[in-house]
Amino acid sequence: MLVKNKEVTMREVIEYVANLYKEKGMSGFYADESWSLYSADYEIGLDTICVIEDPVDIDDDDNEILPESIVERNMVFIWSDELLQDTISSAIDQKADASPELILEAINYYDVNDDFMTIK
Repeated sequence: MLVKNKEVTMREVIEYVANLYKEKGMSGFYADESWSLYSADYEIGLDTICVIEDPVDIDDDDNEILPESIVERNMVFIWSDELLQDTISSAIDQKADASPELILEAINYYDVNDDFMTIK
C-alpha cells in the first residue's frame, strides 16, 4: 500500500501500481482512497522523490488548495491516481512485462498527448 505523506521514488509508485493491477486487476485500484502524486521536480524520472498525499482541493473560487504537507515541502501536483492507474494498466495490457522505464514513458506520453501510447 502506498503510504500518504511519505517520500517514495517514482519507480516505487510505478512498481506498486503495476503489481496491484497484475494481482487484482482494476478492482484493486478502487480499494484505496483517492490520492495524488506530488514532487518538487517537474521533470519526473524513476529516481525522482515524490510524495503520495490527498488530492488537490478546490475552494469556492476555483482556487487549488494543496495539502499542507505538500506546501511545507515546496512541492507541486504532478499526477492524479486515476492518470497513473489508467496509463500503467494500459501499458501492462499491451505488454505484460513492461519495464518501469517503459511505463514512465507511457505516463509522460499520456501527460503530453492526452492519449495512451501504443506499445509494440
